Amino acid sequence: MSDAVDGLPATTARAITIAALVGTLALAGYDRAVLGGIGIGLAFAAVSRWFAGPHRRVAVAAALLPVIVIGAVAGLARTLDPTSGALVVVASVTAAAAGATATGWPSSTAVRRIGTAAIIAAAVAAILAVLGHGIDTAGGIGPAAETVLWLPGSGISGVLVWIVAAGLALAVGSVALPSAAFTTPRYADSSIAMRNTLALTVVFAAGLAFVSLSVGTLFARYVFSMESLIAGVAGSGVARGLLAAVALFGVTLTALGLVVGYVWNLVADGSGAIVAVAVGTVFGTTGAFVGTVGAVAPGGQDDLVAPLFGAIAVVLGAGWLAMKHGTRLIAATPDPATVIAVGLAAGSVTVGTTSDAADVTVFGTVLPSLVALAAGLFVYDVGRYGRTLGREIGLEGASRRPQLVRVGWSGAVAAVGVPIAAGGLWIGTVLAPALSVPATAGVVAGVTAVVGGAWLLLR
Repeated sequence: MSDAVDGLPATTARAITIAALVGTLALAGYDRAVLGGIGIGLAFAAVSRWFAGPHRRVAVAAALLPVIVIGAVAGLARTLDPTSGALVVVASVTAAAAGATATGWPSSTAVRRIGTAAIIAAAVAAILAVLGHGIDTAGGIGPAAETVLWLPGSGISGVLVWIVAAGLALAVGSVALPSAAFTTPRYADSSIAMRNTLALTVVFAAGLAFVSLSVGTLFARYVFSMESLIAGVAGSGVARGLLAAVALFGVTLTALGLVVGYVWNLVADGSGAIVAVAVGTVFGTTGAFVGTVGAVAPGGQDDLVAPLFGAIAVVLGAGWLAMKHGTRLIAATPDPATVIAVGLAAGSVTVGTTSDAADVTVFGTVLPSLVALAAGLFVYDVGRYGRTLGREIGLEGASRRPQLVRVGWSGAVAAVGVPIAAGGLWIGTVLAPALSVPATAGVVAGVTAVVGGAWLLLR
């Protein structure tokens, strides 16, 4: 007999995954926006597994996490319908739990890294929201970039300011990251020496460019050809743009170094994955911002960028709080079956309680609600059985035959229950005008007693 484990055997896990898929697809029959929620949940489930892998995979996962959140927030914003929004959230959570059931619950290390990526992405998104507001205030990305490039001045003095800014930013950024972020202790001294040499080289090159341009400006008064050259450099947007890009790269390296240095000792993770998490998150969030600005700029919808990234910062911050306070609970008591069951039941109730009587149809409203509810009950029942089996026998020692018997029995009950429930709703709709309130209460009590008695007998 294998050791008892608090989890789900493979056969039960596959049955729960299929039932979750059936239930969420049934909800998609009521509102196609649910399909987007399913995609978001499955993507999050896949990415969350990568946080426990090698550092390169962790960096990719950290870059994809803010992109997934942006897609979720943008999808919810496009629905503009509370019912659709609620169903999208339900589908996302259900699909994520189903993915965790199929591939395995994230480890405590992965959960901690997800939380770290969430708080870093929240901070970056908040900064980008302010930047988006500035772009909107300036009248678009073009005017905003032009304002920044020419902010130090329109003459040669502006170019000199950009040379100093780019040189200092790149020099500081080259020494900002801790040596342990990208090398081993054996090569720490040589790494420090190499980075110091690089920083001095950058400072020397920037100083040489500054002095050369300053001296050239003085001699330009006497040499006509040099005067035209200096004027061309002073009025070149390309030169300013290149210097601004170098300065931005240096500032990014410096920010990463500060984040790594601050978070390194705060994260209970001895593998040093904070560098991969920080780098991936910053570049993923920034890339999503650039893509969003590029997508909305042609339509003149720059005013949407700041609210979108502000909402993303709030969502990621809330996710970080949830991960921080629930890491031990999430890692110690993995029960995705309960999450799936609650999600499907919530979706069923949402469909049933928000539909107008005039718009209710059998295939568009009744069946999606009942199928989702039946799938949720099936998942709860089978999941409880699977967890008990895992605790008492062990995941490896659990035989397929009893699992298949329980899955078949619960599935048969759910399959029979859906048409019976649909018929009951139809009868209730037909008799509703003829029944008084006491008579209706009596019918409900009688049906409840019959169902409860049958349940007790069948158990």
